[in-house]
Amino acid sequence: MTKASIVKLPAEPPGVPVQNISQVVNEGVIHFKAGNTNNSSLSPINGVTFNYNEKDPSQSTIGISVFFMVDQALYEKYINNSLVFTVYQYFCLGNEGQPQLQFYITSNYQNGNTDIYNYGQLQFLVTNDSLKSIGLTVADIFSIQTFMWDLDPKTSRGTITTVLHAI
Repeated sequence: MTKASIVKLPAEPPGVPVQNISQVVNEGVIHFKAGNTNNSSLSPINGVTFNYNEKDPSQSTIGISVFFMVDQALYEKYINNSLVFTVYQYFCLGNEGQPQLQFYITSNYQNGNTDIYNYGQLQFLVTNDSLKSIGLTVADIFSIQTFMWDLDPKTSRGTITTVLHAI
């Protein structure tokens, strides 16, 4: 059984760092009773909201919440903000050729092989200013994909979420 640990990434993921990330502390433990000690199946879960500003569409945003598993052995460090998170935003085209943003979440921790986790949550906004360099607005984004960027590519997992536009 591998122990959870603080690590340094050998390389940064693609994209540019996202500013103003909020770390949310949640209560609760997730216990995989079947003895799932293979953490390679633990993908992040996205919550995405398109926030259209009728008075000024240029101020519209996409709100993103990402939920992920934190090894229970490291959760106290998460609560005390000792785990450092950086989110990188990268533009690409999705499988259907639609505009997609990818977010790579890095941290200075690595889960061990355990079956007991707490969940962490990061929140941030995508603004039109952050897309200006690629000539798009938040209204152009079709999907969001998040990855937990890990030292081991086998345990780096992602989740795609479609952005539902109310317009």
